[in-house]
Amino acid sequence: MDVFQDTGMDVLRDMVVVDTQTDAGATVELTYTGRMETYAVPIGFFSLRIVALGASGGDAVGSGTTYVGGNGSRVDALVAVSSGETLTILVGQRPDPIPYFFDGCGASGGGGTFVVRGPSTALVVAGAGAAAFGSYIIDGGDATTTSAGGASGVNAAGSGGTGGTGEAAEAGGGGGLTGDGTDGEGFGGDSFTHGGAGGSRAASESCGSLMAGGFGGGGGGGNDLGGGGGGHSGGAAQDATVGLRAGGGGSYSSDTAAAITIRTDHGHGRVSITPF
Repeated sequence: MDVFQDTGMDVLRDMVVVDTQTDAGATVELTYTGRMETYAVPIGFFSLRIVALGASGGDAVGSGTTYVGGNGSRVDALVAVSSGETLTILVGQRPDPIPYFFDGCGASGGGGTFVVRGPSTALVVAGAGAAAFGSYIIDGGDATTTSAGGASGVNAAGSGGTGGTGEAAEAGGGGGLTGDGTDGEGFGGDSFTHGGAGGSRAASESCGSLMAGGFGGGGGGGNDLGGGGGGHSGGAAQDATVGLRAGGGGSYSSDTAAAITIRTDHGHGRVSITPF
């Protein structure tokens, strides 16, 4: 039940909702598509095993060296559901890497992965990793294993579903379940309830093509600093103090006994659902 196939497809990030068809008792595996999806609990089933992975933050690449975005979290949970109810799923996106050379260019934060009942009742959220920044020679911060996001210096993380704080004139904070990340010059990521779009990246330096934050609330990168990761609560954008990392997104499960860890691989988010 913990085997995934990631297509790696890069598709339009519009908010068209598509249905996931299921057979009773079958495991369904969902990968990043850039769209919200729905899952109908099969009739006669009242519990789901959900394994969700948040996306990695964006990498910063230059001069033969790559600084990597933080890792997303992995949530393995058993959740109670109602037979026949429909859940909404957002699978987080890992942003494309950005070239930094010697001119700053912070990468953007990754997108959290959400499994939600109704408009805003989270069952499982796997937080995303934050972005790397090459000029400071530093990787992005990992997702957190608590519902609060990761802070960065004076930049506060989101809590209770809110978004993370942006860095003035620089990167945006990660979006949360119900609150958007705040803006720098790069925009904060949108919350799940506002559609989950990643924040646009700062555009005032020559940093190649613009790599927005990952779908799932990733904060847009700044000219010189990395964006925060999306999650149950958003991670903070990177503080300007040398040596500080951008903060990853928070993780959550309605199953208080869920196993929440940091994933060891990099990539887009994923979800596996097994009814029983």
